[in-house]
Amino acid sequence: MELRSSSVLYAWSGLPGRDFEVRYFTLVCLAAIFVGLPLALFKFPLGSAFLQAFLAAIIGTAALASAALAWERSRWESVGEALLGSSSSSSSRGSSESDDEEGTRLIYNSELQPRLERSRLVVLSAAGAAAVSAVLLVALEATPGAQQRRADEAAELTAAAEAEAAKEARAKQRKSNQPDYCGSRYYKAIAGGTCDWGI
Repeated sequence: MELRSSSVLYAWSGLPGRDFEVRYFTLVCLAAIFVGLPLALFKFPLGSAFLQAFLAAIIGTAALASAALAWERSRWESVGEALLGSSSSSSSRGSSESDDEEGTRLIYNSELQPRLERSRLVVLSAAGAAAVSAVLLVALEATPGAQQRRADEAAELTAAAEAEAAKEARAKQRKSNQPDYCGSRYYKAIAGGTCDWGI
């Protein structure tokens, strides 16, 4: 089948034991640590809200990973439907192609169907991890400490905006106090490039 060579996840899903699940969730955890967490730290500060940042990273990464595997699984299902469709059409043409039908059903039952079942459980597990992390994040953000942190962040932003506005107002006031001839290149050249005299 074309999936054997085109899909890494398909190859992983045929590994014995729990190797598929271990590899998949190891990949999700690495993506959460090295991609999701740095992105989450733009929203949550490292010191006071590291747990919230980690949960946000898990939510995003697990949701994307489950969606990616669900999309990949839909490809496998379409291949399985094509296999079963071809076997049913061959059986309707006569008994001479019954061997092909049995071979196709054997491939579906022994190779594709177990992979579909394993991948379904993994998709549900990843989606469940994202949902549980979302509930925990909402609960943590409702605590008094998180509310105080958000209030402090809002106060810092307000203070920074007020300081910037005051700086712009001082610059505007200073510019309005300059005499009219400060716009002349001649007087600026005499004053050494500035126009601060008499102010």
